[in-house]
Amino acid sequence: MIYDVGGRLQTTDFSDSAQSQLLLNELIYEFSSTLSATCILCLLHSHASAEDLYLFPSVEKSDSKLIGDLLQEHHGLPRSLRNISDECAMN
Repeated sequence: MIYDVGGRLQTTDFSDSAQSQLLLNELIYEFSSTLSATCILCLLHSHASAEDLYLFPSVEKSDSKLIGDLLQEHHGLPRSLRNISDECAMN
Protein backbone atom coordinates (compact mmCIF):
# COMPACT_ATOMS: atom_id res chain seq x y z
CA MET A 1 0.00 0.00 0.00
CA ILE A 2 2.79 2.44 0.90
CA TYR A 3 4.65 1.69 -2.32
CA ASP A 4 1.50 2.17 -4.41
CA VAL A 5 0.53 5.45 -2.71
CA GLY A 6 4.13 6.71 -2.90
CA GLY A 7 4.29 5.83 -6.59
CA ARG A 8 1.07 7.67 -7.32
CA LEU A 9 2.26 10.72 -5.38
CA GLN A 10 5.52 10.74 -7.33
CA THR A 11 3.92 10.34 -10.76
CA THR A 12 0.90 12.61 -10.44
CA ASP A 13 1.11 15.82 -12.43
CA PHE A 14 -0.19 18.28 -9.82
CA SER A 15 -0.35 21.01 -12.48
CA ASP A 16 -3.21 18.97 -14.02
CA SER A 17 -6.18 19.72 -11.79
CA ALA A 18 -8.22 16.70 -12.93
CA GLN A 19 -5.33 14.30 -12.26
CA SER A 20 -4.61 15.99 -8.91
CA GLN A 21 -8.24 15.78 -7.85
CA LEU A 22 -8.42 12.10 -8.78
CA LEU A 23 -5.44 11.29 -6.59
CA LEU A 24 -6.68 13.46 -3.74
CA ASN A 25 -10.06 11.71 -3.91
CA GLU A 26 -8.30 8.36 -3.69
CA LEU A 27 -6.25 9.52 -0.71
CA ILE A 28 -9.35 10.79 1.04
CA TYR A 29 -11.85 8.05 0.18
CA GLU A 30 -10.11 4.90 -1.08
CA PHE A 31 -9.11 3.65 2.35
CA SER A 32 -11.93 5.32 4.25
CA SER A 33 -13.29 2.06 5.62
CA THR A 34 -10.02 1.35 7.45
CA LEU A 35 -7.78 4.41 7.32
CA SER A 36 -8.15 8.13 6.86
CA ALA A 37 -5.92 10.06 4.45
CA THR A 38 -4.14 11.50 7.46
CA CYS A 39 -3.30 7.99 8.69
CA ILE A 40 -1.89 7.05 5.29
CA LEU A 41 0.30 10.16 5.32
CA CYS A 42 1.40 9.34 8.88
CA LEU A 43 2.22 5.82 7.74
CA LEU A 44 4.42 7.22 4.95
CA HIS A 45 6.21 9.45 7.46
CA SER A 46 6.70 6.56 9.89
CA HIS A 47 8.02 4.33 7.15
CA ALA A 48 10.58 6.93 6.04
CA SER A 49 11.67 7.51 9.65
CA ALA A 50 12.16 3.78 10.19
CA GLU A 51 14.28 3.57 7.04
CA ASP A 52 16.40 6.50 8.23
CA LEU A 53 16.99 4.93 11.65
CA TYR A 54 17.29 1.23 10.93
CA LEU A 55 17.80 0.40 7.26
CA PHE A 56 19.98 3.18 5.91
CA PRO A 57 22.80 2.92 8.46
CA SER A 58 23.43 -0.72 7.57
CA VAL A 59 23.19 -0.17 3.80
CA GLU A 60 25.31 3.00 3.89
CA LYS A 61 28.47 0.91 4.27
CA SER A 62 27.96 -0.61 0.85
CA ASP A 63 26.47 2.35 -1.04
CA SER A 64 26.93 5.69 0.71
CA LYS A 65 25.92 7.73 -2.39
CA LEU A 66 22.57 5.96 -2.66
CA ILE A 67 21.86 6.43 1.04
CA GLY A 68 22.88 10.08 0.86
CA ASP A 69 20.44 10.62 -2.01
CA LEU A 70 17.66 8.82 -0.14
CA LEU A 71 18.28 10.81 3.04
CA GLN A 72 18.12 14.03 1.03
CA GLU A 73 14.82 12.88 -0.46
CA HIS A 74 13.49 12.03 3.01
CA HIS A 75 14.58 15.47 4.27
CA GLY A 76 11.84 17.10 2.17
CA LEU A 77 9.19 14.51 3.04
CA PRO A 78 7.58 16.29 6.03
CA ARG A 79 6.95 19.41 3.94
CA SER A 80 5.50 17.33 1.09
CA LEU A 81 3.23 15.39 3.44
CA ARG A 82 2.07 18.63 5.07
CA ASN A 83 1.23 20.07 1.62
CA ILE A 84 -0.72 16.95 0.68
CA SER A 85 -2.56 17.00 3.99
CA ASP A 86 -3.47 20.67 3.50
CA GLU A 87 -4.70 19.92 -0.02
CA CYS A 88 -6.86 17.04 1.25
CA ALA A 89 -8.33 19.28 3.95
CA MET A 90 -9.34 21.88 1.36
CA ASN A 91 -11.24 19.36 -0.76
